[in-house]
Amino acid sequence: MQDHLIIFLKNPIFKKLQDSKRLDNWARFFELLEYTSSITSSIKAQRNLYYDEFIENDGVFHDQIFSKKIHTSSNPKQQLKDAVKESFGQWAKKVVFMGADSFELTNCDIELVFSQLDHHQAVILPAKNSGILLFGLTIYRSDIFEHFPWETEDDLLDTIINLQRKQNTYCVLEAKIAYD
Repeated sequence: MQDHLIIFLKNPIFKKLQDSKRLDNWARFFELLEYTSSITSSIKAQRNLYYDEFIENDGVFHDQIFSKKIHTSSNPKQQLKDAVKESFGQWAKKVVFMGADSFELTNCDIELVFSQLDHHQAVILPAKNSGILLFGLTIYRSDIFEHFPWETEDDLLDTIINLQRKQNTYCVLEAKIAYD
């Protein structure tokens, strides 16, 4: 498949929390997983899940729909580079990546990023507060990830300046809010 969707998942760490907070955090984590699975299951793309420590046996992401992997690096920037590079190495023409940490995304947002990659080399869907919800590419350049994890407006701006400097076409989209 020429379109690849990469979803980054962090394994929950609740050992230090009190029992009531642990249960609340686990419920929230599982709710995000279910939501992410529901909006990505119908996307027409190779769907790759990347876990940070171990593959969860959660049953939310079905093995028939999602490919599951564990990062080989503990550095988040390197994890991103490796995952995107691997997708392009599998003959992907379009690669979109996201985290499983937002109720802001919809499947329409993901499909819009894929469709905009027909016209641009990079497509960015920023989060409302800061950071990036979705990032899509038709090219692989490791320097695009210099300012990752895109936690501030400056990181996003610096990434856009980098794209402009290298004369890459790009667009920045606005999310369709799923939850208000």
